[in-house]
Amino acid sequence: MTSGARGPRDDFFCWKFRVWYNLEDCAFRHAYGTTEDCAACEQGAANLKVLGSPPPPPRWAEILSVSRRRVLRRIRGAAR
Repeated sequence: MTSGARGPRDDFFCWKFRVWYNLEDCAFRHAYGTTEDCAACEQGAANLKVLGSPPPPPRWAEILSVSRRRVLRRIRGAAR
């Protein structure tokens, strides 16, 4: 269990990626399915149960979502 450095907020070791994480980060990645591995991870599911509910998405996720919608509108408009 010595892969990577353990930061001051890291309280959880991810067996799949062999890195130290913050428990909330793991639960967020599982709940929002940031990768296929995280979405299907039993360890992430257990961490989500510990927290009770997923942490809210960070502000940058909202910004990316708005930007993505704008790009998709432009692409659809250009295809017409």
